[in-house]
Amino acid sequence: MRGSISRPKPSKRVASLKIPHELKYRSVFANEMIAICILDADQELILEVNDAFARIYGYSKAELEGKLKVTDITAEPDATREALRRASEGGSVFVPLRYHRKKDGTVFPVELTASAFQLGGHTLVTLLTHDITERKAAEQALQQTRRDLEKAQAVGKVGSWISDIHGGGKLSWSAECCRVFGLTESTFDGTVDTFYKLVHPEDRAAVGAAADDALLGKRPYEIEHRIVRPDGSIRWVREQAQVERDPAGKPLRMVGVVQDITDRRKLEEQLRHAQKMEAVGTLAGGVAHDFNNILTAILMQLSVLRLNPSLNDEARKAVEDLEQGANRAANLTRQLLLFSRQSVMQTRLLDINVLVENLLKMLGRVLGEHIHLEWKPGPGICAVDGDSGMLEQVIMNLCVNARDAMPKGGRLAISTQLLNLTRADCSRNEQARPGQFVRLTVADTGCGMDEQILGRIFEPFFTTKDVGKGTGLGLATVHGIVQQHRGWVEVESKAGLGSTFRVYLPALEATAGTSPAPAMPEIRGGTETILLVEDEENLRTLVGHCLRQQGYSVLEGSTGAQALSIWEQQEGCIDLVLTDMVMPGGMTGLELAERLRERKRDVKIILTSGYSTELMHEGSIQNNQVVFLPKPYEIRHLAGKVRECLEARTPSQPA
Repeated sequence: MRGSISRPKPSKRVASLKIPHELKYRSVFANEMIAICILDADQELILEVNDAFARIYGYSKAELEGKLKVTDITAEPDATREALRRASEGGSVFVPLRYHRKKDGTVFPVELTASAFQLGGHTLVTLLTHDITERKAAEQALQQTRRDLEKAQAVGKVGSWISDIHGGGKLSWSAECCRVFGLTESTFDGTVDTFYKLVHPEDRAAVGAAADDALLGKRPYEIEHRIVRPDGSIRWVREQAQVERDPAGKPLRMVGVVQDITDRRKLEEQLRHAQKMEAVGTLAGGVAHDFNNILTAILMQLSVLRLNPSLNDEARKAVEDLEQGANRAANLTRQLLLFSRQSVMQTRLLDINVLVENLLKMLGRVLGEHIHLEWKPGPGICAVDGDSGMLEQVIMNLCVNARDAMPKGGRLAISTQLLNLTRADCSRNEQARPGQFVRLTVADTGCGMDEQILGRIFEPFFTTKDVGKGTGLGLATVHGIVQQHRGWVEVESKAGLGSTFRVYLPALEATAGTSPAPAMPEIRGGTETILLVEDEENLRTLVGHCLRQQGYSVLEGSTGAQALSIWEQQEGCIDLVLTDMVMPGGMTGLELAERLRERKRDVKIILTSGYSTELMHEGSIQNNQVVFLPKPYEIRHLAGKVRECLEARTPSQPA
């Protein structure tokens, strides 16, 4: 055949040559790479070894043959004797792992095969020794890699799995995979059915469809779904896998990972909630700002009418009713601003105990006789740096919320306590932080709330009350005020078992009682010149008219640019600037104040606004650089702030 190799045929003499058995076995014995020795079973004496045996153990043949016993080269004499005994009884014995010792003392792992034969009435044993040092090192390296992988999976909370497509539904899981699903390696039976039983019933169809699509090559297997652990807890997991196929494209198995993403899903939900609250807060703040301008004009007009001496009783009663309605509307916008944290705080040293005690009489009337009110003040002074009006609103809203939860009566307990929170105390609440805090607790015996309601109580406009019986702003306002005071609220409630609200506020050191609330200012006029800057024409006209009635000279402007122009023309004649915070033209009231201070450092300025986030961030009010007059306001408030500002001593004036 073309391309074949021509081989010489053996001669008949060679073909018929008979090789003696001893020669054949001697050749194998001498040249075999496996270590072989022949020894006397009774005396354990090594009779003969091959070159490989001498090389592995580090001896010469002369040092071994007839000189050493097999127990001299093993680290486990008893185990070796047992192997020799078993071999002597007949048959071949395999010993999977023993440790032997070389001439230099090195201990190394071996596998042994022993077989016995009789010679001249003596039992001899042929011992084959396999040096498995490299194999054991590879196994240990593999085991270390497996341990490292398990540690890495535990740290990352990522488990791995392998699904054998044609293995009867066999599924292999890593230890971390078992932990994710709430099983142990002993309780997992290694089947796909067990996995699907742990998938949330509502998600099984989606998981199965995703797996089918991956096997058909439509899309990769990647899905987030819920699982129900054996203890009943529900967790979210994310799974990703690749399909391994044979050369023909037939799927063989799926290799994937699973990660517990429950905490991530909770954070995402919190972020969405925070973004929703921020968006609603921005909207609420904008509406409140515009509405406050309208309310300011209404209240100013009603103030003018009420001060008219010719007003008869019927007309005066109508004005008072209108004022009451306008004040209710102003309170609603104030709650909107408090919720959206766009209301400027005017803080002072407050004792929460004193604040609650001053409200007790009013709370008694609000709660009614069917609710028993208990007051347990904490010892000493529970001092905070807070806005008294805002914190009164917190207490009132919590108590009204408790009252509505007890329509048939119950008990409402208010208490305070000064606490020093440690890091361990703060572990249960991500908003909490270590330090000294005043805790205000409001607990009721009302209907309580389930988990679904509990998760939404601080949402604006969320209420469980009937239409017309609640705005849903009460607890949202509490949340906004407390956060504005750098605190937080913790709530504990169960359906039918009442609710407990705990408000935490940063504590201050105090050695005396808190300062009393400022009294309502009297209407006092003057003869100074005031620059009024307001973009709402109707409001500007009305405020200017009221100021002129009190004896002041008033210059008017609608924008910051106009105000600067008037200042340049009347420099030296203007005693005070009353400006709105938000105006058209790209210049805010605060920026106008800064421009005027560049021209005259001790110029006196009143900023007025329905809300002002910028003021809070800049800290101008806290630094006493300007006086703030919140909208809506009446003539009495306006007159009081104007006189307060005009009569205040500036840093450049002598004492």
